[in-house]
Parts: sequence; structure tokens; C-alpha cells
Amino acid sequence: MNKFQKLTNAFKNYYGEDAIKRLLLNSNNSNKPIILIGGHQLTGKSTMAKKISQHFQDGCFYSVGSMFRDLATSLNISVAEQSRLLREIEEYHKQPNNNNSILSGQRIKNNPLFNIKVDLELDYRTCQIIQGVESTTPTTTPHSKYSVIEGRQPALLGCFIQSLTNNNNNNNDANHNNQMIKVYVKCSAREKALRYLEREVGKGASILADSVLPKEKDLERDDHFSSTNLSTIANTISKLPLENIDKIISGFIENQDRDQNDRKRYMDIYGLDYEDKDYYDLVIDTTGDTSENNLKKALDFINHLKIKDLIKK
Repeated sequence: MNKFQKLTNAFKNYYGEDAIKRLLLNSNNSNKPIILIGGHQLTGKSTMAKKISQHFQDGCFYSVGSMFRDLATSLNISVAEQSRLLREIEEYHKQPNNNNSILSGQRIKNNPLFNIKVDLELDYRTCQIIQGVESTTPTTTPHSKYSVIEGRQPALLGCFIQSLTNNNNNNNDANHNNQMIKVYVKCSAREKALRYLEREVGKGASILADSVLPKEKDLERDDHFSSTNLSTIANTISKLPLENIDKIISGFIENQDRDQNDRKRYMDIYGLDYEDKDYYDLVIDTTGDTSENNLKKALDFINHLKIKDLIKK
């Protein structure tokens, strides 16, 4: 079975049997380079993606996360709460006949996202952007020479598009974009905590935490997620002499829970893990490095490929 079959079926069931055909036939990006940046919150992926979109002439930047945040704003809830509500809906649907659900039937129907296929709509919209048939307004010029898309799942969806076009390579109407680069950006849980404190409290709080948190070598390796690391880090930060420390800790844990809720929900829906490194051409660990140096790692990779020549034309 094609590993993208559940994703294909979901699109067809929601958007109609011709949903995939529309993606393939309406592409305007057959020769336009596409750079897809994936990763969790606080890894620096958004900063990197924006800078890459500005590095060459006429770049176009899209943020899937911004689309997700816009929906949360429209519902007057936090992004983390939105992720939690979506996760509850998936848990409900996973139960046999919904008899042992964590939610009662009435409560699940009161969930403001119950009848909204958030992931499907965002994923199909992202595929449209990759194919150049988007209705979403970019943050830069529409007459772009290349596009940069950041979020959790763009690289996975880029692989999905490539698999579709590979399967249809005998169809003269199916445009195939070979100019695609997929980058995964990651960092340690310790680094995320320091960045969260700097963003929410200030540089001083981050420096203070850096002086007392366990060093990287003393923490578990956390390529995906370590609840032990999160517990250790949260416990250490809770002892810092900072105003509203309980609120700070709660916010950081909520932030990290959102990452895991999103990943688990995605696997429930499609059986796909967007953290699988097979979807990526390059993995950049931003732990302990500056945004400038991390950007250089990405640009060095791009500059070794012929794709840069297409961008500069």
C-alpha cells in the first residue's frame, strides 16, 4: 500500500474524487524552486525561512503556522488550546463505536472544532501553495522566482506531491517540480526553554536559567521528545526568582504539549510522521548557535545545488 494512501483518500473524500487531479493539472510551479522548512516551535525555523525568502531576489514566504494561528484567533482560543481540542476529537473518533471515549457525545459536539477539518484544509491549501495554485496571499511579491514554506508538515506534503507526479510521469499534463529542497530544523529541549524565557520574559531570565539548568550532556537525547527532560527543565526553572514563575512554567509546558499533540494527531489522521527524517534533504540542529550561523548552514546547502542558479536568473 502507498504510504500516502490515507492522505490521498482523505483529500478525495473531503474535496471530491478529482482533488488530486486538480493539484496535478493546475500546477504553476513546474520550474520554480520550492524550499520547505519543517520543525517544532522555538527551533528557529520561522526565522530561517523568512531570511531564506529574502536572501535571493523575488522570494515568496508562506507560514502554515500563521494559517493555524489565524483560525485559533477567529475562535478566540489559544493555539495550544486549539491543538488540544483537535487532539480530543481524534481520540474520540479512535474509540470503537465511540463507547469508551474520553468525551461524552454531548461534550464532543460542543467542541468548537468538531465539524471543522482543520488539518485537511491546511494540508490541501499547503499542497496548492507548493503547486502554485494557492489562493492564500503571500507576504511578498506574487511574481516570485522561488517560494519558502515553513510549518510542521510542508516537507512531508512536498514528498506527497513528488510521489503523485512520479506516479503520473507519463501524463504530459502533469507538471513535475524537481526543484524542491526540504529542511528539518531542530534543537534540544533545554535550548527551547532558554529561547522561550528570552521571548516571554527577557534576555536576563534566559541567562539566569542557562546558569542553573543541567547541561546538554546531562540530559537525555531528545531527537523527538523526552518527558524526562521536560520535567527536569520545568522543575529547575520553577525555582528561579522570577515574577509569575508558575504562569511561565505553565506556558512553556503548554507550548511543548502542543508540539506533541500536533504530531500525534497527524499520525492518527494519516498514519504519517512529519518528523521522519526520510522526508528531508538536510537536518539542521540550531542548539547553541546563532540564527546567522544556522542560516549559513542552510544557504551553504542551497548554494551547492543548481537550484540557486534558477533563483538568480
